[in-house]
Amino acid sequence: MTEDKEISIRKTLDSIEGYFLLKMFDEALAEVKRLLKLDKGSLFGHYYEGVIYLEKKDYRSAQKPFLEVLKSKPDMAEAYVHLAFIYRRTESLKKAIETIKKALLINPDFAIANYNIACYYSQSRNVDAAVDYLRRAIGRESSYIELAKKDEDFNSIRKNDKFRWLIYKKGKAKPSG
Repeated sequence: MTEDKEISIRKTLDSIEGYFLLKMFDEALAEVKRLLKLDKGSLFGHYYEGVIYLEKKDYRSAQKPFLEVLKSKPDMAEAYVHLAFIYRRTESLKKAIETIKKALLINPDFAIANYNIACYYSQSRNVDAAVDYLRRAIGRESSYIELAKKDEDFNSIRKNDKFRWLIYKKGKAKPSG
């Protein structure tokens, strides 16, 4: 790769990040397209493209870039977390759970993956799995306690003793394990 091309790529990446931070998503996408012309296999280009589409809530468009990322970097847990989020909104809880489990195989300590799978299990009314994964998420990032108190994804298990004990340290059940 020539030095001029490397400089162009770095400048384009800076532009993407700047537009993204300013929430100028259409401009950021235009820069992503420019980057992908400069470097077709750009992991960062595909990743940013997916994240931008997620911010725009265009879940169908976000799916392809993350699949592209995983072709070149199949051990990128973050891409699986994003795909699971997409599948939850476009396909099914089952597919979201299957996908996020791949992130947890790569990185069992990934707090957001543990939190999200807890949400998915809560939505499918699997209290034990939801509480277990939520406990793991909280163990890695205590701020998830406050988030879980307000997160509508936990509405189906909110009155369950195991959930209440974990989040509020109230109720009859003590955490298992």
